[in-house]
Amino acid sequence: MYLNGNVVDVRLLLIDAPETVHPDIADEPLGAEAVARARQILIGKQVQLEYDGPRYDNYGRLLAYLWVDGVMLNELLLEEGLARLAYVYHPPYKYYQRYVNAQMRAKVGWKGMWGRNVILPRCNRP
Repeated sequence: MYLNGNVVDVRLLLIDAPETVHPDIADEPLGAEAVARARQILIGKQVQLEYDGPRYDNYGRLLAYLWVDGVMLNELLLEEGLARLAYVYHPPYKYYQRYVNAQMRAKVGWKGMWGRNVILPRCNRP
């Protein structure tokens, strides 16, 4: 994404989506779907970043909640079962309980990974 005329990588706070581009990990189930959904929402849109806790991770990526048209992408991916709640390193986080609730709705509704019994093998890997 572009920020102040510069290309920056943004890591969505508090979520873990299936891998699609990691050099050492094969594409994971629902990864392509998660990428397609994010692109559908983001292509051609202005976004707003909201910070909460440290501004950057160990890889120099911005850590943020990403808003587009009044919708928080992080939460939407949880709600649709295309990501799981993870990387809770510096609590409290402003939207943590909202995310817990969104993930629970996905689980109860058997959406995305919860409906396919997909288990992401890694835990808290940045």
